[in-house]
Amino acid sequence: MEEMRVLARRWTLAAAAGYALLWLWVACAYHINEPAGIRGIANPPALTLYQRNSLFVVYSVIVVAIAFFLAALDSEVRERRHNRRRGRVCVIVGSLLIAYSLFGHFWGLASVGVVGLLVIAASRPTKMSVAS
Repeated sequence: MEEMRVLARRWTLAAAAGYALLWLWVACAYHINEPAGIRGIANPPALTLYQRNSLFVVYSVIVVAIAFFLAALDSEVRERRHNRRRGRVCVIVGSLLIAYSLFGHFWGLASVGVVGLLVIAASRPTKMSVAS
């Protein structure tokens, strides 16, 4: 009897979701010091990334949620159809996520870019094995 091994794909999607939630927590809780020489009107203390640029955080959350939903849907469809090929939707969505992360320079690559790499890793084809 042959059995599909999809556990590795689910773990990479779970890791992508966990990393995205960790990034969201850092964006909303970690305070970034102001660069030397830049002063605000009230000279505010260090702000979080969400307080500095809330639209970037909101757009990133929306983009990551859509990408993760499409990747999970693609993974589920491939599992139900016993499709052993590489997931094209996961590769396309992960690549677009990495391209989107380039707009954020270092912060984008360290946050959304890693999620894109994990989504691409979830596109791996499954291996067939013989269950004893």
